[in-house]
This record gives sequence, C-alpha cells and structure tokens, in this order.
Amino acid sequence: MSKKSALGLFICLCQFISSNAIATDSIITGTTDLSTSWLSGGSIQFNNSLCVGLGAPATTYKVRMTGSGSGNSFSLQKNATDTLEYTIEWASQSGQTSGFSATSGVYITGQPSGQSTDCSAKNATLIVKISAAQLQQAKSGSHTGTITITVEPE
Repeated sequence: MSKKSALGLFICLCQFISSNAIATDSIITGTTDLSTSWLSGGSIQFNNSLCVGLGAPATTYKVRMTGSGSGNSFSLQKNATDTLEYTIEWASQSGQTSGFSATSGVYITGQPSGQSTDCSAKNATLIVKISAAQLQQAKSGSHTGTITITVEPE
C-alpha cells in the first residue's frame, strides 16, 4: 500500500526598510509557488528564483529565514505531533540548485545584490530540500508551513 501526502509551503517574503543613518531600502520580488524537483534517492527539492533589490548606497545584504515549526524550526506541520523537517539554502544568483546552508533565525551575510529597488532581474534563489528519510516517515495527509525571509542592507 503506497501512501500519498500533499506538501504545502507558503513563503512570506517581507520587505525590510533599514533605520540606518543613511536611509536604504530593500525589497524582495518574484515570489511564486515553489517548483518541485525529485532528486536521486527519493528526496524533494523546491527552488524559487527571486530578486533582492537595494536602495543606494548599499551593494550587499544579509538574509535571514525563519520557519513556522516549533521554535521557528524549518518544518511542515500536519498536526501538533506529525511534522516533516526540511533544510533551506540561499544562493545569491538566480536559477541555482545549491547555496549557503541556512539556520533558522541566523543571518547569511555578505550577499551581493546588483539590483536597485526596481528589481529588473532575478538575482537570488531560495532552495528548500526534504530528505528521503523525512518523506518516508511522513504520515499521509497535508503538511503545511511558512518561511519568513528578512533582508537587510549591510
């Protein structure tokens, strides 16, 4: 008997406006439903190319992701006891399949933007991976979660 699970992942991409002495804005655009790729060994990968734009004079940013699981962990919830853990990577180029490993609530620093706040092109990738082991232990049914992304100019 095979089991089927629906996986849902909502991404809240939030704009952050810096309160530095020199006013600098940052923006994230290009959010869509995550596209899925099955990887060898039975794991799943979701990729979302985005634009991170910065107002002058900033040229680099730091980015932080938090999950909606217990303690802001990266996990999808079916109910209070059935969870599905995932990992996140961040790349400072669009269309990537790997990047810097993220820890919930911890900034990844020194990311180059190359885009103003008009965000004319995508320049970053959010990568979400669910291992085969996590998928095998998942209980049948819908699992949902939220990723919140915060960008701040450096």
